[in-house]
Amino acid sequence: MHRHNPVALHAAIFPYLHLIGRPLITSAQMKHLSNFDEWSHDLLDQFNFIGTYNLFYNASLLVKAGAGIALTYEHLIDTAGENRLVFRPLNPELTEPNTLIWNKSRRLPNVSQLFLDTLKNLI
Repeated sequence: MHRHNPVALHAAIFPYLHLIGRPLITSAQMKHLSNFDEWSHDLLDQFNFIGTYNLFYNASLLVKAGAGIALTYEHLIDTAGENRLVFRPLNPELTEPNTLIWNKSRRLPNVSQLFLDTLKNLI
C-alpha cells in the first residue's frame, strides 16, 4: 500500500478492521480461492475489489498512484528507502501453496538448473 495510506500505520492487516470498504487490488487467482473467503470470515462480499493483476509490478503502479491497496506476497517489489510503498502482513496469516513444475526429460539452461538446485537445497 502507499505509505501515506491510513492502514499503513498498523503493523498487521485484519480483514474486518482494515479491508472492508477499501479499494482492493488482488491477483486474478486470489479472489477466487476458497481459503481467501475462509480467511476473511466470509466478509468477501463486503470487500471493494476494484481490479485484478497478473503481474504485481503493474498493480504497484496503481498503488503508487493511490488507487488502492494491493494484496500480494512480501518481497515482490522494493519497499525500502524512498519508495512510496510499504508492505503489511495479513493477520491471521494467509498462506497459499505454490507448485513448481518442469520437464525432467529436457535439459535446463544453466541458470534454471542453478535455481532448481538452490530451491531443492532450501526445501
